[in-house]
Amino acid sequence: MLIQASLVPLLLSASALALPTHQDVDFDDCDQDWSDEVSPAPSGQAFGAQPSGHAFGSQPFGVQPSSAGAAPVQVQPSSVAPVNIQPSTSTSTSTSTSSSSTQSAVAAPTTAAAATVQHEASTTTSSNTQASTDLCGDYDYIILEDTPWIVYNMLYNADEIVGSQCTNYGEVTATSNGTQEVVWSSVTDIEYVESTNNVPKGYSFVGLTENLETRLSAIDSIPAEYVWSRTNTTAFKGNICFDFMTNDIKGDSTSTSSHELMLWLQYEGGQLPIGWTNGVVDTIDDLFGTSWKLYQEANADTGITVSSLLPETQFEGTFDGDLKEWLEALVKVGIFDADTYVNVGNAGTEFFYGNAVMNSTLGLQINLS
Repeated sequence: MLIQASLVPLLLSASALALPTHQDVDFDDCDQDWSDEVSPAPSGQAFGAQPSGHAFGSQPFGVQPSSAGAAPVQVQPSSVAPVNIQPSTSTSTSTSTSSSSTQSAVAAPTTAAAATVQHEASTTTSSNTQASTDLCGDYDYIILEDTPWIVYNMLYNADEIVGSQCTNYGEVTATSNGTQEVVWSSVTDIEYVESTNNVPKGYSFVGLTENLETRLSAIDSIPAEYVWSRTNTTAFKGNICFDFMTNDIKGDSTSTSSHELMLWLQYEGGQLPIGWTNGVVDTIDDLFGTSWKLYQEANADTGITVSSLLPETQFEGTFDGDLKEWLEALVKVGIFDADTYVNVGNAGTEFFYGNAVMNSTLGLQINLS
């Protein structure tokens, strides 16, 4: 089925746009031990209120801003239903402290730089003939042919950016067992500006285009392998995350009955999720090798409830797991039931400021029962 350009802005996460601009965060309320961390921001940076973690921005899903400059196009990915790709709003709040000290919970490399070296020793071959592309416009994207993915550079707060941000598509590879993976990167060069340091500027991500709008109970598995390394040449604020959306209504990712679900793997620079000041809603133990704190609050811009899981032990460059286990864990704590529809899914990185390059190889798909 043809995919209209107006449907292509994938749902990201609902972060900073929602909260008051000066929401104080007390160090004593933080679950992380901040005592050994170094602030990445100038000493005058106030504890932020802009919750980040809403990767998609304030635009409703499926609406492409007129300033995006993209001409209407129709593309035919292999056997996909119309993609429910939408921007949401930011879902994080932030402090001036960095939580860059991380430990791997699932066989992570000892250093981020080693991630790409230790990833899948098996031989890989290119499986896609599309040329590598640098996506630097506010809403630039490329739909990858014969894959379940779209690569997207979503700058929903582009007006607040002093500098540049690009999402770059490299290639699609296939491992020796036939599994597809996409090689991509996010290149951030955004100046620290005190008045906007707590405003997430956008979301760089790879989104799913196949097997969405399916009931969770009809999904067999959502295998995900996310390998990344980030090189910072200045202080950086942002995260690495998965962002999904569900609703009891098939294809609905814009109404207040939708749920935005964020799984934070790594975060630094003081970024915190929306709902942080409300405290921990629940704890989920023994998921992907660590325990998780659940934070939850409605995004003030969209009215959509954002449920963010933050790990007790952050991941250092490698995540490998079945994301259906994450969604089933949320069923157990009563966020939604197993018959809800999975309408949006993606993996990416949010960014506030800094000079950083994030290189990644990602495998992500939905397998139906």
